[in-house]
Amino acid sequence: MTVRPYLGVIAALMLLTGCTATAGDITPNAVPAPELREPRSGDLLYVASYAGRTVNVYDYHTREQVQTLAGFTDPAGLCADAAGNVYVTDGYGYDIVEYHHGATKPARYLADPYGFPWNCAVNPVNGDLAVANGVALSGGQYGIMIYKKARGVPKLYVDSAIPFYFDCAYDTDGNLFFDGESEGASEALEAELTAAGKQFVNLTLEPNIAYAGGVAWWHDRLAIADQENDDILRYRIVGSAGKLSGRTPFEDASAVGAFFIDGNVVIGADYDADDLGAWPFPKGGFPRYTLGVETPQGVVVSFGTRR
Repeated sequence: MTVRPYLGVIAALMLLTGCTATAGDITPNAVPAPELREPRSGDLLYVASYAGRTVNVYDYHTREQVQTLAGFTDPAGLCADAAGNVYVTDGYGYDIVEYHHGATKPARYLADPYGFPWNCAVNPVNGDLAVANGVALSGGQYGIMIYKKARGVPKLYVDSAIPFYFDCAYDTDGNLFFDGESEGASEALEAELTAAGKQFVNLTLEPNIAYAGGVAWWHDRLAIADQENDDILRYRIVGSAGKLSGRTPFEDASAVGAFFIDGNVVIGADYDADDLGAWPFPKGGFPRYTLGVETPQGVVVSFGTRR
């Protein structure tokens, strides 16, 4: 089972040392490797590597590496908007870095004033950027941050029923779904932040996830990766109840956390196995291919042309 590298002892040490994040801490730090400076077009696969402190960029179809975005402190999560802009949540960098599609230099930096940005999602309705703040620094706060139009200072939303926040995804109506866990990692927790009124709905899933990973909205279903059982569970959400409607097993996987669904394939970041895999979706089974990436944490595809 994957151990999230940022939580537990690391978070406790940061609280003891009194680390805080301010706008003055934010510096332009994402620099491409010198041999890979040219902007790229076409469909691109972005993969965040925890050990490498980089975001590796591949041609989505040939899987040839075409760029390396470096200089991050802890690239934790990735998301993209409809225009192909990619957002990198840089954990202990305390910011979110935006890149235009195929660009080698950042377009802008968004400061996280509350602590540790773990993962993100873009609202398809209005372009807002949601960030799950996974670890609260001294004087900070766990929660969901919403950056209006992916700009400026975020508004913080805190669900008192969820102490730790991990991954998030929007549905087609602008409702945000996210997961986390209880104190001591004893129970996976899931919730919805509604588009209308910005109210929390704490979800009860049957069966529940053993160890929550990535989250996605697929057609009219909520899909959540279970890192302990190496599969994705799909739920029909009615009110606060989630009923299981299907399961996608990952064969030859160790602990798939973040994932990205594209049509009949799901691309999963297998942190423990140091690789990225592409499995049939929703059927699952054995991977169509794997791609070696050291401790991958985030994955997203940025499409060169709108489909």
